[in-house]
Amino acid sequence: MGLSQHLHYDVDSKRQGGALAMADTKYDVPVWHKTNLTVDEAAAYCGVGSKKLREMSDSEYCPFVLWNGNKRLFKRKKLDEYLAEMYSI
Repeated sequence: MGLSQHLHYDVDSKRQGGALAMADTKYDVPVWHKTNLTVDEAAAYCGVGSKKLREMSDSEYCPFVLWNGNKRLFKRKKLDEYLAEMYSI
C-alpha cells in the first residue's frame, strides 16, 4: 500500500473567504511515514514505554528529541538508529 492510500483527509465544507480553513483539515498519516512522533506514537512505534522514553529524552543533548515549546517530539529515524545501537536501555 502506498502513501496515497494511507493519507486520508476530512474537510469540513465550510470555507472562509474562498479558502479552506486549516483547522478544518485532518490528516491521518501512519507513524512509519511521519518524521516526528509524539511520546505516545513513539512508544507504540518502538515498543518502549512512554515513561522510559521521557526519561531517555530528558537530556539537553538527546540526539533524537525535538522540543516545540513544551511539546516533546521524537525524530523517528534518529530514534530507530539510537535503539539499534543500544544493548540495554
